[in-house]
Amino acid sequence: MTDESPEIVQAWLARAKPKYPIAITKGAFENQIKVPHFPYSAVIGPDGMIAYAGESGGGEGCINTGLAKSKKESLWPKSLSKVTKVMMGDPIKAYGELKKMLAEGKVVAQDKPHVDNFVAFLESQAQSNLAEARAFSEKGLVLKAVRKIEAYSLAQPQFPSSVDSTTLLKELQALPDFKKEVAGGEAYLAAEQLEKDKEYLDAFEGFKSVSKKFAGTKVADNARAQAERIKSEGLPGSEPDCENCYRAKRACEKHRKDVKL
Repeated sequence: MTDESPEIVQAWLARAKPKYPIAITKGAFENQIKVPHFPYSAVIGPDGMIAYAGESGGGEGCINTGLAKSKKESLWPKSLSKVTKVMMGDPIKAYGELKKMLAEGKVVAQDKPHVDNFVAFLESQAQSNLAEARAFSEKGLVLKAVRKIEAYSLAQPQFPSSVDSTTLLKELQALPDFKKEVAGGEAYLAAEQLEKDKEYLDAFEGFKSVSKKFAGTKVADNARAQAERIKSEGLPGSEPDCENCYRAKRACEKHRKDVKL
């Protein structure tokens, strides 16, 4: 269970390849069982019994031991096993499979509540993506908005939000500088990733480059604001392994780099 973003979770899944399901709960489940802090490990069986709970130092070994002790029972019907594996990687494909099963009458009565729940979840996910795309659009982050809705606008069968996604996508594509916004958006995302990786000096230079190369676009204005923020927070040059930088949450005197916009 985690309250992290889907992007962070997907990257971890690709690296770690865990053999157990992962859920993004936004803190709801953690609050229910009173998790004291992150990271924290627990194994709870389908009967509600806690087979293991402890500090993160227990590692994968303790988790696997807890899984071995817990009651064995499917988390979902076997008829949905293939769909659930697709769910995280390709929600649009999973949605199509579920709708097809319903249309062809392949869902038995006892499995229908699970199917209905999955369909409702995927539809709410599509709606959330549309809301995020609108927010990105209002901020002038065109590429981010496009990526949130492009696949949903083309989905067959359509999601309830597909028509609105298509409308927004057409509005974005009709922007006078759409191609420049997309090209600048690619560079913006690269700079954003550098900041996530704590490469603050490179991130600053990346945002600065976008602000100059794509001057006059919305993404350039956003990039300049990000570069100004990184500079004002004293982050350029900060070293993640430096204790002084870590404590100050900014570059220490030894590592600080003077930068200009």
